Amino acid sequence: MLADENRLLSPSDVAALLDVKATTLEKWRETGRVDLPFVKLGTRAIKYRYRDVVAYIDARVATSTAEARLLSGAGSEVHQ
Repeated sequence: MLADENRLLSPSDVAALLDVKATTLEKWRETGRVDLPFVKLGTRAIKYRYRDVVAYIDARVATSTAEARLLSGAGSEVHQ
């Protein structure tokens, strides 16, 4: 399944998975505020590895609101 884990997703695909706007992802890339690795192909093409998106989501799983408050990145950057 390594091929599936390494498949590249477009910013619009990732935005849909995370329920944010593609412009939000662009801001995250520009500021580095959110730890979501991306791949730059050529001068303009941006892609995300599927496994990195899954790891980003997995790192934000919580079982209570109190726990969620402690997660890094559990602030305003998840809002559109």
